[in-house]
Amino acid sequence: MDMTTNDLIKLFWSRDERALEETQKRYADYCFNLANNILNNPQDAEECVNDAYLRIWRSIPPAKPANFVAYLAKTVHNLSVDKLKARMRGKRNAPIVAFEELEDCLFSEDDIISENIAISQLQDTIDRFLRTCSERDRAIFIRRYFFCETKEFISDKFGTSISNTTKILIRTRNKLKDYLKKEGYYL
Repeated sequence: MDMTTNDLIKLFWSRDERALEETQKRYADYCFNLANNILNNPQDAEECVNDAYLRIWRSIPPAKPANFVAYLAKTVHNLSVDKLKARMRGKRNAPIVAFEELEDCLFSEDDIISENIAISQLQDTIDRFLRTCSERDRAIFIRRYFFCETKEFISDKFGTSISNTTKILIRTRNKLKDYLKKEGYYL
């Protein structure tokens, strides 16, 4: 019998260690690729994936994610970015460059976002913005800024030139910046 994601979450809720085994069996490659795209270091990526399993074990319950794969990916992503920041203080790397591309959309010239604006509200706003984009542009944006894939890899995946991929990313960032201004995030 194939286990559903709901079954998997039930295992977590009942504190059954098979939840971790099943998660690893199903998502190990996916998680590793995500972490390694960000870190470009297999040992660090493996460590982040293992830390993500532990973090999910500790967070479910009380969390009951509606989309387990997204919850897992976000956990791996956050741990990987944290590790990258710690490792790369003062250095430039492809994922850091990808995040820097977004800075103009997310922060004003003074690098200030009103402190009373919750990050989760900003995430919701960006999610709403992405739903206004074409499926292709949204996928390219997410692959670049969430999965930290290179422009070359994305271009190959979508059958476009690197120049065209770059133009799509610039256009989408500019639209995001305008959208965030309308929503009151850009000062």
